[in-house]
Amino acid sequence: MPPQSYIAADTPVNDVRVFVDGLHGQTRQAALEAAQRLRSATTLGRLNAELIEVSERLPGAAVDVGPGANKGSVSVTFRPEHGCHLVANAGNEGLPGLNSAFSLRVDGTPAAEGEGPPPLRVSAEGRCCLEEEAMRCSLTASPTKHSWPVMPSLQLGVGMAGLMTHPLRTESSGHLIFTDVLGRHTLKLSAASRDLRPKEGSAFLKLPLQSSKTSVSYHFLKDSSASSQPQRLAACLELAGLLGDVTLGRFEACWMRQGPLLGGRWQLRGELGVAKALGGSTLPLEERFFLGGASGGLQRFLGFAAHGLGPASFEQRESKARFGLVKGLGGLNAIRSGSVMERTGPGSFLGGDTRASVEAVLSFPLGPMQLMSFGTLGLLVNRSCLKSMDDLSQNFRASLGAGVGYPLPGGGHLAATFSLPIQAVEGDALRPFQVSVSFGNQL
Repeated sequence: MPPQSYIAADTPVNDVRVFVDGLHGQTRQAALEAAQRLRSATTLGRLNAELIEVSERLPGAAVDVGPGANKGSVSVTFRPEHGCHLVANAGNEGLPGLNSAFSLRVDGTPAAEGEGPPPLRVSAEGRCCLEEEAMRCSLTASPTKHSWPVMPSLQLGVGMAGLMTHPLRTESSGHLIFTDVLGRHTLKLSAASRDLRPKEGSAFLKLPLQSSKTSVSYHFLKDSSASSQPQRLAACLELAGLLGDVTLGRFEACWMRQGPLLGGRWQLRGELGVAKALGGSTLPLEERFFLGGASGGLQRFLGFAAHGLGPASFEQRESKARFGLVKGLGGLNAIRSGSVMERTGPGSFLGGDTRASVEAVLSFPLGPMQLMSFGTLGLLVNRSCLKSMDDLSQNFRASLGAGVGYPLPGGGHLAATFSLPIQAVEGDALRPFQVSVSFGNQL
């Protein structure tokens, strides 16, 4: 009787998932090329032969092999040998994986004691998130084995956001994260403390300036970026209120797909976000949704300034009675008598509890550049302020535009665009000319 650990070489393999973690430069390129051969293996014997050949060609990398998430699947991870490694990355993060961000990470992996992979990797990372105008630093500890059905990690971080649009926000957080080996399902237990630092006299002073939150959230991400028609579906459901002063339910979802068209490419993107403060509490600014700006993914709305539309507070004063015409939301209105409330300064956009947007982009190559045309339709409201369907329809915004961009390595672009808002509300901050940056496979 053969030992229980024996597995026949002709055992079929249905799926080989390959992860390249922490490698860069020529070593990363060689690992990506090896991944193509490993995915074509149909039996364990063939896979073992390919792994032996690959390990000889990658002297600076370690190879971890374990069972995959499904029956008949195998998980293979290429990672650096023990020591410290510096990794630079430009891509998407958030929901997870939807906001354009640039990061620098230092991975420290201790040497293994005896046989087997090192038990733990510690990473120190600094990230710059374009959409949130945020700078964050984090320290993450996670095991290196990918043979477990769920990969735990512990993350501690500090950061600040609102560096350009204000008000400035500072935060500190801790997360206990459980992720499946494919990275599709993530359960996160989080605790955070946030401080809002508005300027004197700002409308943001009416909102909670300090908040603490404990929450549990589930994240789903399905990404097929390697296919000819990349598609991404991401969703996040969060419940908060066990400890701390923030009690809410929050849901976000985003769908994106690309494909070829007449020598160019098309992209469709849709997004939905809903938040609800529970127990009669007030929704903090950090939990509200915003719309507008040229960078990022979820809140991008070309033709409008970042955080440049939606529910707002304006400084007003009462003027003398007059007769004349003023331009309001419904067009030109006659003012015959009585006082008129006049705005004395720019507004403060306070965000909303409901956000939805749809964006379509067409791009065509022009030498090393790209010509782009786009259209966007979006909505950002507080549901408590809606009295009828007319109120809902009056809050829709739409814009059309075109631009030229330079593709960045790994997807995304650096672009200059001109937009024409075809549906706006008085008080919106319009930006016809914009420079946009995106990372990953977002146009």
